[in-house]
Amino acid sequence: MAALAKDVTYLSNFVDTLENAPILKENLDELQQTVHLMQTENPDEFFDVSIRNKKFGRVDAMNGPRILEKYVIIGMMMKGNLLTFH
Repeated sequence: MAALAKDVTYLSNFVDTLENAPILKENLDELQQTVHLMQTENPDEFFDVSIRNKKFGRVDAMNGPRILEKYVIIGMMMKGNLLTFH
């Protein structure tokens, strides 16, 4: 996740150097907020509408829970905490 966050930061910094940066930066909002959602220590914030609108307003309300679910499952697999059935 840290590598993705760094890549998004580099992309954002590059876009800042372009002539039409404000328009392009607007298009990066959802990506930046999605990465922030995946890095948050309190994923329940996404389910609180007032907090979601402030922090994750550009993240689709239907996709946010899916992203969190997949991210949690992957994290558990990496830590060896997920039971697998054969």
